[in-house]
Amino acid sequence: MTTSNASVAYGAAFMAGFFMFAPMTALITLPQELPNMTPARITVVFGMFWSISYMVETVLMYLAGWIADSSGNIAIAASFAVLCSSTFFLASFFLPETGNKSHDSNVKLSTTKA
Repeated sequence: MTTSNASVAYGAAFMAGFFMFAPMTALITLPQELPNMTPARITVVFGMFWSISYMVETVLMYLAGWIADSSGNIAIAASFAVLCSSTFFLASFFLPETGNKSHDSNVKLSTTKA
């Protein structure tokens, strides 16, 4: 898909970037809400997360370059890169809900008693 309209291209790039990084807050706070989590464990979790993420990204971008070289069409490689990036947004819908469920129910009970 191509466009000669710069405004459409900028708008599409903005929307792609926005929706790609919209789930970051949930992803960053999720490990902090797990039981028995300490600052030392969070450091290890995020260190592993970022190092594995960048290794996967490096392999995928290499594959995108290979696709562009072998097909001769950079649009196919760009579509592959966007598809790979969109999996992050789609996977964010499968993140577990965290929080203290007993605390939430106590809050509801205390507000209904008043």
